Amino acid sequence: MLSTLKTTKLIVAEPVTPSNFKPFGGVISSKEQLETAKQTSANYGTATKLYNVSPIVCTHEDAKAQWNMFRCSPPLHLITDHTEEDGGFTYESRVLERHPHSTQTFLPLGRPADSIAYMVIVAESLDDELKLPDLREGKIKAFTVRGDQAITYNNATWHAPMIALNDVTDFAVFIHETGNNSLDTEEVALETLTVEFSLEKHEDPVNRKKQSEEEFLEEKEKYKGPPVIPTGRDKTIQNDNNKTEDVGAITSGDPRFDVKQLKYSIERAYYTREYKKCVELCNAFPQDHKMFKEIEQVREKAQDKCT
Repeated sequence: MLSTLKTTKLIVAEPVTPSNFKPFGGVISSKEQLETAKQTSANYGTATKLYNVSPIVCTHEDAKAQWNMFRCSPPLHLITDHTEEDGGFTYESRVLERHPHSTQTFLPLGRPADSIAYMVIVAESLDDELKLPDLREGKIKAFTVRGDQAITYNNATWHAPMIALNDVTDFAVFIHETGNNSLDTEEVALETLTVEFSLEKHEDPVNRKKQSEEEFLEEKEKYKGPPVIPTGRDKTIQNDNNKTEDVGAITSGDPRFDVKQLKYSIERAYYTREYKKCVELCNAFPQDHKMFKEIEQVREKAQDKCT
């Protein structure tokens, strides 16, 4: 982890297009690119070939091209449903990563073409020695993506881990890797970055709330942080920053938290290297559950990291 960045920023996701995503990489989207990309007839007139629809870059001589598969579950522990209030959702982003030497393409498999299948968060880099993410207005953005669109991140573009929406989604992922994780991937932690998004295609939260642009900007200016969900008080954990966190709701029967959400929280704590928190969450996992053995393996790995 290169750094932990302080932010209470609120950004609003917009539907992705090849043009608005261009500063961060490429979008493979036939609906748009059939109108703009260089093309020719192919396969004896039964196909149309579109040229150079997305960038491919590798700057490390030891990195090899390969296809990987990611099965991504919606991060329910980071998503809050506000549909009863205004029809929208918020997502709390805690980590950004980048691949310094390679572009990375995510190709969703099996999702409906016209539905919102996933969301991406991207940021430009500061002009400093570490090239950390630039969190200023217009430099960090979020995009909702349809099931018939693939995304390519430019090499060294900061981005959030993949955010599947609505359903578990398989992605075929093309990247060049050396096999050395410290060379292939760099990460930073975020204190709080809130993204407001809609699952309704081509309709942003401003329109759904029937606000004018001025009203939305005024609300955005007053925004202080994410909504707080009250929890029970029967269990607390000590996180890696020696701050006490309440996880009572997870073990007190609160209907908003279930075993699947607890599993997501465990995986996120391990992924963000909050190993003490991960161990405590694993200890709260019910021993009679079918996933207990899997969680116990995570707990043992996290415990080893703590010592």
